[in-house]
Amino acid sequence: MPRHVVILGAGISGLSKAWYLKKEYGSEVSITILEKSSRIGGWIQTINENGFLFEQGPRSCRTKGSGKYTLGLIEDLGLQNQVIVANSSAQSRYIYTNKKLQKLPSSFFELLSSPFVGELIKATWRDLWNKKTSSEHDESIYEFFSRKLSPELSELLIDPFVSGIYAGDMRKLSLEGCFPSLHRLKKENDSMILGMIKNRKKNNLSSSFVKKMQEHPMFSFRKGMQTLTNELGRQVDATIRLDCEVISLEVLEAGIRIKCRDQTLIDADEVFSTLPTYQISKLLYKYESLKNDLEKVDYSSVAVVNLGYKKAVLKEKGFGYLIPKQENENILGCVWDSCVFPEQNNLTDETRVTVMIGRESLNVNEQTHEKKFISIALEALKNQLGVNSAPDSCVLKIAHRAIPQYEIGYRNLKYQIEENLSGISPRIHLIGSAFSGVSVNDIIKAARLGVTL
Repeated sequence: MPRHVVILGAGISGLSKAWYLKKEYGSEVSITILEKSSRIGGWIQTINENGFLFEQGPRSCRTKGSGKYTLGLIEDLGLQNQVIVANSSAQSRYIYTNKKLQKLPSSFFELLSSPFVGELIKATWRDLWNKKTSSEHDESIYEFFSRKLSPELSELLIDPFVSGIYAGDMRKLSLEGCFPSLHRLKKENDSMILGMIKNRKKNNLSSSFVKKMQEHPMFSFRKGMQTLTNELGRQVDATIRLDCEVISLEVLEAGIRIKCRDQTLIDADEVFSTLPTYQISKLLYKYESLKNDLEKVDYSSVAVVNLGYKKAVLKEKGFGYLIPKQENENILGCVWDSCVFPEQNNLTDETRVTVMIGRESLNVNEQTHEKKFISIALEALKNQLGVNSAPDSCVLKIAHRAIPQYEIGYRNLKYQIEENLSGISPRIHLIGSAFSGVSVNDIIKAARLGVTL
């Protein structure tokens, strides 16, 4: 009789975990996926509004690093002909500072004419001559880059980069938690730059598709990122139950009993939860120590405003821009979607942009009226890009408590949660963005590598 595996959550984490468990164990397992909402995909959500394709969650994936796992999954699903790569203009990225866009250098010759050249040369010199620290303390992202580069560059370049990924505070976020590869380089090398050069690896085991894709920096799908989760949902050999909210987990001698909102009881041999820690803690409320630890994981919220214009309104071409916190602007940055993936455009001259709002001062956890966020987005485009035209389409998505914050002490907290959980039941497994990384690539990598039952 096959072992019954139940997965909580039908986002990319739950779907990819189901895919790899079935691939590894075949008929030895029977899989049920329980999803609270009426759709699969989780934070990955592509919509078509008034003829515009908008991404309300992740909009692309990197090809390098853990991107090879996502590309491998794409091959498994036969989606290669749906994949599109970023336009070459997307290599141009900007920082909005001193009330204007500043292009980040993407080549040596651009570096020479960049306003950042002086600080970058000094930072390179400092990195090459600084000795690696022997300290084992959990260093913040700001502390690390201030030491390796400079406090000024950390504020100007690293802060907006971190905000663009985590919508968080680099002074609170752990280097090891957020950027584990940099943490390893820090421990093993005097110079961060030389360490990155030394650790460049060629993956000779990759397929021709993966190798070809890795000639480009990032990719998406012709019909948007939801192509991936939709196809996973269609092909995965599992029972997916939508509108099925789980309200409790009970540890039994022979397994786990799951109770749903509709009073349905489901018995499982193994349970994999992809739920945010603040949700799974409610299901494990009987175990106070574990519940308290789970509730210590903080999450940030982001408001995403998608704007569509049936004409060209941008003066520059590129990926978009991010804004350092020291500029005291109301937005985190803006992605120029129509420039990055023009194959997703329906009109020759259309413009699609995404404005991200997430500063603490706006407190997107509150039920702020949606008109306020849309007004902030339009005002930012007017003041920062000179866009005065009214959009032909405008959509707001508020992602409440969406991004886990790997703050200082995260490593020890994660270990403590795992230890507590193993003492309660080795049949319950916590996966998802709070434990494996926030990117689509990291989540799929974790699902692929952690398939042991």
